[in-house]
Amino acid sequence: MYCGYYSPEMNYLFTGTYDRMVRIIDLAEGQIIKSWVACKDAIKVIKYYEGKLYVAGCDEVIRSYNLEDGDCKEYFGHKGWVNALAFKDNKMYSSGDDR
Repeated sequence: MYCGYYSPEMNYLFTGTYDRMVRIIDLAEGQIIKSWVACKDAIKVIKYYEGKLYVAGCDEVIRSYNLEDGDCKEYFGHKGWVNALAFKDNKMYSSGDDR
């Protein structure tokens, strides 16, 4: 696992890995309940915010996945790897290797 995010309200662990896969693990049941290829390259950061899972890493694109319907939205602007994501006041902040 490269990165993970724990959601206490759902008791889920979201993981992102070098194989581009996101896995949602239900900790109460102790099993993976969903997995999919989420990026074109390795995942370096994963966050859950307001019903969406945000994934970024080595392919310069930030993606958000609606966990209810599977809808994916892409955010462009970086020219290198995305290393961090944060959310405050309904805004997303990101940092990466592109300065």
